[in-house]
This record gives sequence, structure tokens and C-alpha cells, in this order.
Amino acid sequence: MQLDTRFRRLGDLAAGTLVIYRDKTPSASSFSYQISAPPPEWLSRNERQAIVEFAERSKHLSTERQMELALLLSHMIDEQSELDPVQTLKSWAQWILRGQTDAQSTSV
Repeated sequence: MQLDTRFRRLGDLAAGTLVIYRDKTPSASSFSYQISAPPPEWLSRNERQAIVEFAERSKHLSTERQMELALLLSHMIDEQSELDPVQTLKSWAQWILRGQTDAQSTSV
């Protein structure tokens, strides 16, 4: 391993194998929001994943940037919603991650 730039053992060199490094397994979501609301049923799996990723990253974003990103998804949000777009997306993410029983349930 000391002689090879890719840290392969002698057996790896003889067999022609590679050393592969994997990233750590992602930890459980640390996102938590006080309101949980069901997202529209017609959302695709990718759209639900994007909403969860937005919510998880929101703590690193300014309020203005959160609103800017949430407005890109405003076509999905009911105009009659009592919550602003950022709150709506976060409440949907809470529902997706933990379900309605872990947080106060509201209608969106």
C-alpha cells in the first residue's frame, strides 16, 4: 500500500482490483417544523424529495433566498393557503418526513 499511489495492497495489484471510498451514510434528517400538513397527492416522488431537501437546507439560507426558491414552486401551492410559500413547503416536508402524528396538523 505504501508503494502504490492508489493505496492498493499487493493482492489488489495482482487481482487488478480497485480501492473504493464511500461517503458516510447520510444521517437522519435534523429538520423539524412545528406545523405538519399533507402535500398534494399528485406530487411525484422527485417533487417530494425536492421539498424535503429545500426544508433541510433552509437553515443555511437567508429568508430572502428561501422565499425566492419557494416562489418557484408557487404553482403547486393553493392560493387560499393561510401560510406563506416557505411555511407551506416546510409543513409539507414535516409531513413527508414524519407524518401527521408527530406535529400539529393543519390544512393546506
